[in-house]
Amino acid sequence: YQRRVRGLQMEKGFSLNGQKYPQNTFKGRLYRFFNIIDPRTLFPKYFLGMSLEEAQDLLQRYKENNLPSNTTTEDLWKAKKIKESTIHPDTGKKIPMPFRYIYLLV
Repeated sequence: YQRRVRGLQMEKGFSLNGQKYPQNTFKGRLYRFFNIIDPRTLFPKYFLGMSLEEAQDLLQRYKENNLPSNTTTEDLWKAKKIKESTIHPDTGKKIPMPFRYIYLLV
């Protein structure tokens, strides 16, 4: 299925390597940026209902094609959001809170 967010058509389904919003438009890139700097990702368990460990586990289960039956596409996007905002893409290590991008804005 496809969803529209304020006139922006979202990508179909979920992909570990893909993006939730199309990256060929300014608006899509802007939404991706806002998604990564969301202040709720500082304490995801309290604000998003999923800890970093749970998010990583869910994404790993997605890779293994072993998802729980009640998992939604939104759960997968939320897990990816938490991981992208917390884990360094090159090293794979957790970024300490004071050095995360969101702290530059807070």
